[in-house]
Amino acid sequence: MNNIQNILSSVKEKTGIESALYSAFGEQVFSTASKDPGFSLPPADAFIGNVAVSGGRTYLRVHHRSCSYYIVLDGDSRESQNYAFFIETLIGNDEERFRNDMDVSDKLRLLLAGELSSVQRNMLRAYFSDVKFNHFMLSLVTGSAEMQPGLKQFLATVADKRDYIVTMDERTIVFFRYVNEESDEYRSASEFASILYENIKEELRIDLIISTGGTIRSFHELAASYEKVIFTYKFGRLLNPVCNVYSYKDYVLIRLLSEIPKQLLIKYFDGLIEKNGNDVISDAELMDTAEEFMKNSLNISETSRNMYIHRNTLIYRLDKIEKEMGLNLRNFSDAITFRLIKILNTLIKGE
Repeated sequence: MNNIQNILSSVKEKTGIESALYSAFGEQVFSTASKDPGFSLPPADAFIGNVAVSGGRTYLRVHHRSCSYYIVLDGDSRESQNYAFFIETLIGNDEERFRNDMDVSDKLRLLLAGELSSVQRNMLRAYFSDVKFNHFMLSLVTGSAEMQPGLKQFLATVADKRDYIVTMDERTIVFFRYVNEESDEYRSASEFASILYENIKEELRIDLIISTGGTIRSFHELAASYEKVIFTYKFGRLLNPVCNVYSYKDYVLIRLLSEIPKQLLIKYFDGLIEKNGNDVISDAELMDTAEEFMKNSLNISETSRNMYIHRNTLIYRLDKIEKEMGLNLRNFSDAITFRLIKILNTLIKGE
């Protein structure tokens, strides 16, 4: 990692070109830029080799010690792309090759990161030709790199021969859990993720976030499911940062809205917000209460118990939201409208 940082610092010193280094989940690791250029993972087909242009930025995929990272340069001109190729050459991005003796988990990591050529993908697909895919895909992101070895060891103890454990970066592990169709043990990927989180929390007592992209039923779904996992992690942390388990199905609407121009989002938001709605949005206590209430299926008793507050306190807060916004969260339709307002506000702010 220090090698990459030194190279980026040297490029900045000699050329004035600023850049920032991000994990696969868009968390900044290092930067030479005076301001954060921002990160939004481009689709896999946007990359030519390891370079892609998206949203006015140039992205370069790199690897370090079996972990995936992205270097972002502000600007999408030919000059920016040339600098990306130049940095790639300095880093020696091609040192890690697709070899027959490479571990399967490393090959899967390269596939998920979108770094295999068509020939290499076909080779890997042939390897999995006899594998019946019916796996939950989960990403597990620890609070620090020091927590990962213990987590990886724990997963190895619960995994069977049909499961796969893939290290994506210093904090992120992707876990493929085989689903036995003859067993009714887990009804969904999100249910399994919740149970896994509780077990890890009890056994290891570490801080982590689990995101799931659903069930994979073929080799061709691997990369797409990983993109879903990254999206789920990003928007899950934005919209519900106190949660530890996120499911893609809960964020499909957000994905659709995120593709709408900002000005149109503002128009929709202004059309929904009423009375003193902005005061409620800026009140963290009211927003957390509303989120927990919806999380508990609009159940007052369950919500007050989980939040450790008196039932009357919860009712008071819900009444205040209704008074200020004209939305009764006890009503399913109004709860959906409130949820939409919160999503639009987050997307407009870009936080």
